[in-house]
Amino acid sequence: MYGQTCRLALSALLHDLGKITQRARVYDRHERFDASKTLYCPYQDKGQYHSHIHAACTALSLDELEESLPDILKGDTSPFASRTAPGEDITDCLANAAAMHHRPGTFLQWCIAVADRIASGFEREEFDKYNQSRDREDYITAQLRTIFAIVGKEDVQKEDTKTKDDWFYPLRPLSPASIFPINIKKAERSREDAAKEYEQLWRGLLQDLKKIPPSHRRNWPLWLDHFDSLWLTYSHAVPSATAFNIRPDVSLYDHSKTTAALATALWRYHEETGQTTAEAVKEDWESKKFLLIQGDFFGIQDFIFNSETHTDSKIVKLLRGRSFFVSLLCECAALNVLDSLDLPPTSQIINAAGKFLIVAPNTTRTKNVLNTLQAEFDQWFLDHTLGLAGIGLATCSASPRDFTEKKFDSLKKSLFDALEKAKFQRFSLCAADAPAPLRQAEYPIGPCAYDSRLPAQEVEDGQKVSRLAQDQIRIGELLAKEKYSRLLIFNSSDKIWDSPGKLKTEIFGYTIVLTRNEDETGKFGRLAESGVLRRAFDISLPDPASGNVWDGYSRRNINAYVPLHKNDPTQDDRYDDLDKAEQGEIKTFEHLSRDDQNMDENGKISGISGLGVLKGDIDNLGRMFQENTNNFAKWASLSRQVNNFFALYLPWLCQKEPAFQNIYTVFAGGDDFYMIGPWYSLQRFAARMRDDFHRYVAENPYIHFSAGYGIYKAGTPLRLLTAGAEEQLEKAKKNKENREKDAFSIFDQTVPWQDWPRIRETTETVAELADTYNFSTAYLYDLIEFTHMAETINDHPENARWRSLFQYRTRRMVSNKEQSLNDLAQKIGDRIDETGGRYRIALFNHVYRNRK
Repeated sequence: MYGQTCRLALSALLHDLGKITQRARVYDRHERFDASKTLYCPYQDKGQYHSHIHAACTALSLDELEESLPDILKGDTSPFASRTAPGEDITDCLANAAAMHHRPGTFLQWCIAVADRIASGFEREEFDKYNQSRDREDYITAQLRTIFAIVGKEDVQKEDTKTKDDWFYPLRPLSPASIFPINIKKAERSREDAAKEYEQLWRGLLQDLKKIPPSHRRNWPLWLDHFDSLWLTYSHAVPSATAFNIRPDVSLYDHSKTTAALATALWRYHEETGQTTAEAVKEDWESKKFLLIQGDFFGIQDFIFNSETHTDSKIVKLLRGRSFFVSLLCECAALNVLDSLDLPPTSQIINAAGKFLIVAPNTTRTKNVLNTLQAEFDQWFLDHTLGLAGIGLATCSASPRDFTEKKFDSLKKSLFDALEKAKFQRFSLCAADAPAPLRQAEYPIGPCAYDSRLPAQEVEDGQKVSRLAQDQIRIGELLAKEKYSRLLIFNSSDKIWDSPGKLKTEIFGYTIVLTRNEDETGKFGRLAESGVLRRAFDISLPDPASGNVWDGYSRRNINAYVPLHKNDPTQDDRYDDLDKAEQGEIKTFEHLSRDDQNMDENGKISGISGLGVLKGDIDNLGRMFQENTNNFAKWASLSRQVNNFFALYLPWLCQKEPAFQNIYTVFAGGDDFYMIGPWYSLQRFAARMRDDFHRYVAENPYIHFSAGYGIYKAGTPLRLLTAGAEEQLEKAKKNKENREKDAFSIFDQTVPWQDWPRIRETTETVAELADTYNFSTAYLYDLIEFTHMAETINDHPENARWRSLFQYRTRRMVSNKEQSLNDLAQKIGDRIDETGGRYRIALFNHVYRNRK
């Protein structure tokens, strides 16, 4: 069954492959081009021409891919016909099912054709009109618009009307740079240039397809997971629809992926209910054929940040390992659902920030399997975390009609309600078979040193630790090593080689190994062929120079950036009294807290030792999804694009930019982020992140994030760091100045992001004035007091005298009285009047940076 669903999924995934080769004009002079048009393309009597030429190109393109695919022609090619099976109708082959989506005839072809329609939100009748439409004149030069550009803008229509404010994506393979849209005015191009870009994409796809290890072709789900990443790399910026006056803001990848997931579930539903006729698929749009399965990791904060220690050198590794474990647990839970239901990796539409979404057939078998899996997940978390965290499964049934534009809002609400309900039913505590509310826990060697609620099971380096903490520390250490870039998931622990990266804890029955690439180990191929290897992820960060993300393996952006000692730390006097470290090791929080200190020519150190903590998330995300996604493909596209900024771009930025190479991305994905780093570097990073995010969302003022920031001693417990940053974030979310939220809270001051450049400029001015007039520390503290007085005049009218006190204090300090007084009155006094309490941010920054 697994191979069958994977073949069906691949056929659906590539049904629009020809849109790339058609626009590249690859087959304009091909000897079988006319015959393919006759076979696969609708013929329009009115006008007497073939439309939807991409369907013919899909068939020809699949012929070129075939030599690098798993066998799709001979042997067992079920559910499609095989060339070697006697008596089968070979016209019902995989390639024909993909290419016939505009002229479907058989049951399998109709499964893909109907999925193609509902992924786009079409009504059945509306798609018939679309089938009769003609590509627009500029279908080659038309480029993928960004959904971000229209969010919150009632004056920008969603149909394909060019406006001076519209933005599009460059037609390049996926990379941290190519996910940023470009303003339309900057990139008009000719048909010839556009065709060349498409041809480069096509040739790149053909070449990079060969990088998938040949041995993995005999393991369908493993190979298809790799191919899904390759397809994303080359189709993420290709517009899916260029006809019917549709605004091209859904990528070919997102349309293909949702079509594959829906087609697979549709086929499985009809197979399991015995309704395997074309008419049954084509005509019945009301039956609840789909089951949308949502997975949600609850208790993330407690799982990651609870820790008894704050000075241990392993705390950074533990924190990195725990954050990674959240993603790993979600990957394994989603894989367990897919494996148990014999569904291909393409049935998983979303997997980010502790959440996933899978499209399954709505059958009794599916529901029974999910009940069993939920019980297994609950038991794992009770055994390993005493129920402090967990993964809940929520389901929502849907008919083909529910995916159409008129009903999709209702479907989204049902999904949201189902997930909310699941959050209140953790561990099924109100069910008849609920686990005991009190559990017996044995502590034979005492509590875990890193979480005293859990029993220790091992002693390592003199510390009593739980096996889970031991795995997390180990994996946190290996993630920082460049060579450990492959994450392998096996369905059996037998025959798995001993490796430093092999976890002691099995996750939902899977054995996990973090290891080097296959060229170095030489051990993947045999296990891939046998089916024991279920997934093999490339978790390396994108190449810092090129941004390349494809290396022949399925990519998961779950490996955050961790600062390392790039130079010999023993030669850095700032670290003199810290535990000895070596070049290439992970920097501890103690080291990071000193990285913003300065040293003069006499070896004197200035500046505080402080650790910055930054926490934030996108404002009003739920409303953005609710109001701007009218079909399943667009919903998936928006989710993927929001996640890309945090999970793909931010770690790459930290790795690439020298100014940010000491910023530690504790987690960044979905719509939120949590960073730790040297206190002043992290402030600058926050501002850069805001500027880049503004550009990422097409400079749309209605899409923004809020963030909270704090400075702490390196030894502060993690839960206090988190609580402090969370408190600042809440203050930022309460901002109502200029517009709601969209603010940065720092030093108990909330600053709308659009005002932050003024604060940054003020900080620079304070530094210049302090140097020019040789400010004493006492004078700077007086300025802080004057700022406080100016800020509180409304509550304390007597504080209005701050200006005269400022004049008096400044006159005593400067030598050239009148000129200096005028200068300082303008550059300090007037700025305090303008910025109020926020002037303290500039003063604090200057004092902290120069403290002896």
